[in-house]
Amino acid sequence: MKKWMYVISVGSMLAIFLAFYFSETKKHEEKEHQRALKVAAQKAADDAHKAQIEAAARADAEKRALNREAVERAKQVEQGKIARRTAELEIQRATAMIAAKAAQSSLAHAP
Repeated sequence: MKKWMYVISVGSMLAIFLAFYFSETKKHEEKEHQRALKVAAQKAADDAHKAQIEAAARADAEKRALNREAVERAKQVEQGKIARRTAELEIQRATAMIAAKAAQSSLAHAP
């Protein structure tokens, strides 16, 4: 009879342990499932926010590119105006220098 006492006590303790183990395992799996859903929802929200930020950045970059293009064209126009003024001044200087040399030439004065 003593042999059966050892088997029965250990068996009953094993049954009690297994009952607690499986109930806690189910609770743990449910908590893990809830946490996974929460993480997935947070990731989806983060991805949506990131996509929104990227779209805003893309629109801003396009706007800055149009603005940059306009500035570059205005710069080219201004450089063209400066080059034209410089060329006109050079022509006036050359004309004045030729007129001065012609005035000083002996051919310009009658003997």
